[in-house]
Amino acid sequence: MLNFLIDGGPVITIPQTALFIIGLLLIARALMGKTSEDQQQKLKQIAYIKYLGILALTLGLFGQIVGIYSGLQAIEEAGNVSPQLLYAGVRTSSITTLYGFVIFLICYTSWILLKLKAGRAEMQSAG
Repeated sequence: MLNFLIDGGPVITIPQTALFIIGLLLIARALMGKTSEDQQQKLKQIAYIKYLGILALTLGLFGQIVGIYSGLQAIEEAGNVSPQLLYAGVRTSSITTLYGFVIFLICYTSWILLKLKAGRAEMQSAG
């Protein structure tokens, strides 16, 4: 896991990891939350989970664009490079996007499930 963070570029993957940890903490808080809590406040807190996932994905895409730009700049300076080296660079630049996408999927799926759970709790309290 540490190699994954280092290969992807710690400048992007460390903030992504921080967003992931914050997202997991918000998910745990929402799961353990009391049902007597104000429903609007709870829905607002659940929405933050989705926004953290979107931010992690956006940060990953930004990291890939910066990585590809840096790689193309290095290729321009070097002149001629082998296709294997080019493929390795593209693979490395894709790590941040893949990592951000995994975080996004976890956060977005959790957001959907928590929103359904909050809606069900609201229906039970009203009915």
